[in-house]
Amino acid sequence: MEKFNYDCSSLDTFVLITDNKLYTKSTAALLVGKKLKSPISIIYLLIVLPKFLRDFVYDLTAKHRYKIFGRRDVCYIPENGSEKFLE
Repeated sequence: MEKFNYDCSSLDTFVLITDNKLYTKSTAALLVGKKLKSPISIIYLLIVLPKFLRDFVYDLTAKHRYKIFGRRDVCYIPENGSEKFLE
């Protein structure tokens, strides 16, 4: 991350480095969503919205994520390789 002059001391957001480029917040999330093999990949279409608007929604969702998605004490791990996290 030093290569991109990104301050890691207060890393408090989602960061994606791909194709020798660094992306953060909503752009990073949408690029990951684009790679998923499911209906969720359609979320990438939101990339056309202005970054300030996407990042506002990203920050709001991040701030209230436990209220929206709930909180678990442990992470879900598939057993015996019968399921995949992402495809």
